Amino acid sequence: MNRPRGNYISSSIWSGLSMNFVTLCNEVLLGDNSAIPFWTCNWLGYVSADRINIPFDSRPEYSQTISNYYSNGVWQLPLILIDIHGDIVDGIYCTIIPPWV
Repeated sequence: MNRPRGNYISSSIWSGLSMNFVTLCNEVLLGDNSAIPFWTCNWLGYVSADRINIPFDSRPEYSQTISNYYSNGVWQLPLILIDIHGDIVDGIYCTIIPPWV
């Protein structure tokens, strides 16, 4: 007769799944319809506005979302960003957004 266990057995499977679930959730948030702030959110692992030294009092003018710069699987970045801040652009282009979002 099988009885329920009275204790919990640790599993490495769940921790691996949960890490991938967090990644999946983050990727799903990015995409054509993303409402994540492009300049003021830590979606690249850092805040772009901090990297390019946008003053805090000017940041309300930078209210664009990721969907303002990403459409149909293509990044459409401001030329000034491409010309001056190649490190940020490289990080953006390396951000994988699945085609189903």
